[in-house]
Amino acid sequence: MRNLFFLIVVLIVFPGLITGCTFGKKKTVESAEQWNALANDLANRINDELIQQRYLKAKVYVRHSCGKPNACRPGGTFAFDEGFNDMLTSQLASFGVNIMRTPEGAGIIVDYKVQLVYHGSYEVIVTTSVMEQDKYVMRSSDVFPIDDQEYWQYRPAIPATEIELIDQEGYKQTPKANTSKL
Repeated sequence: MRNLFFLIVVLIVFPGLITGCTFGKKKTVESAEQWNALANDLANRINDELIQQRYLKAKVYVRHSCGKPNACRPGGTFAFDEGFNDMLTSQLASFGVNIMRTPEGAGIIVDYKVQLVYHGSYEVIVTTSVMEQDKYVMRSSDVFPIDDQEYWQYRPAIPATEIELIDQEGYKQTPKANTSKL
């Protein structure tokens, strides 16, 4: 009877003994659904901080990262940035945060920076800064592993290199205008 009691206590306190110990092993982010879960977790922490610091009616704008804060140019976003920005904005709105469509008039700016790192496998660092002018309201960094083949979703696209064509005699080729009519 005493052994049974001990076994029950061990299984309650250490459930990993039956299911296999996964302590310390992080699951990779593999889907947009998991991006949404990350956005929800971050939105919850931001909302809690806004409440705690009494920014209940603050107007908030979430800014795209493009790899670094305040640096977007046309075509400068990437898959994770586009999805995460929309999801974070939606999650904050669902918590009742007063989200602005443009930065004009916003008293709080949510900036996040996405860094792709590789050392044996890929990981992504998302650093979030919640700012009121030059003051940090909140700042956090989250690290999560990704599948190696998915790295391209976490960085801006690299434009294709233009290749100069040279004919057999060594003369530069100029593209011919398409004069055919459909």
